[in-house]
Amino acid sequence: MSSSVIEIEKKRRQAHDLVDLLMDKQVKILEEEKNKGIFKGKADIGNGLFTDFSKLETCLLGWYYDHVYGAFCRYHYLDKPSDFDWDVIENINFDIKYSENILENEGANIPYPLPYEEMRDYASFIFEHKARSNCNYFVYNKLAYALRALNDGEVHLIVTPKKAGNAGNKHTLDLLRWASVMHVWAEHGILGDRKKHIAISTIAEEIGVTTDQLISWEKSIGKKKDPNRNQREQYKKVAKLLLYRKREDINGEWANSSNFKIDDNFSKKTQEYTGFVIHYPTEIIKEYMRLAHEKPEKVNLEWSYGHWPKVIFRP
Repeated sequence: MSSSVIEIEKKRRQAHDLVDLLMDKQVKILEEEKNKGIFKGKADIGNGLFTDFSKLETCLLGWYYDHVYGAFCRYHYLDKPSDFDWDVIENINFDIKYSENILENEGANIPYPLPYEEMRDYASFIFEHKARSNCNYFVYNKLAYALRALNDGEVHLIVTPKKAGNAGNKHTLDLLRWASVMHVWAEHGILGDRKKHIAISTIAEEIGVTTDQLISWEKSIGKKKDPNRNQREQYKKVAKLLLYRKREDINGEWANSSNFKIDDNFSKKTQEYTGFVIHYPTEIIKEYMRLAHEKPEKVNLEWSYGHWPKVIFRP
């Protein structure tokens, strides 16, 4: 049996397991709602099922997404030739290089900017196909048309910024502020109970703001991002398993990901909660906040290749 056939059979079993999981949990929710009129935690379980369904989609169609995105990238790079071949395997290979933002040219690595126009075309293409599934089709169609319109210089209402009288990069600043709050709670977990005030003072000094500012960020942003304080409490617990700083470092530098000490029983779910302190060390927060205030038009949030957004500074 060839390796490709073995891989397909492996995915077939994975797909069957995911379908069984999705259906069993759905039956449980429906039965309990019928008997009790409510199912506690329905929204959270639904979010988990949505993630599981996405895994199913990736299991079955991941090869297609990779191929189509690679084709769009290569089509753009070759200046949209009329005889472009959408089927060749080079499209997938090109996607891998392109996703890492590097192209190889005669043995040298040269940076190549991400094609926002083509990314919008690709997203529109996917949204249009999702719309045909008849699930929230109007939302997918609106987004698809709006993204294509942007490439023609037309701005539809669904992608028009809200007029809130805020700085143009408020979304980015709020993410950096919330990352600062997460550092406080991680520090709080390391220092122990009744020492949150020390954690606040430590992080405030490291990012160059007052303790009052840091406290106000937690109050204002926390109402929207973490109304039940679940995320903050999770960071506090995570700190006992993940020492995100090495204080004994001789250079006094913040630890990078290779320095993290992770408990053997560290669950995947817990690792997801460590993203802010891993990807946004305080010196990065401090620097980008400075730039965001001095040159707001040059600092904004973008999604990099991976699972966390990246703050981009445009020289």
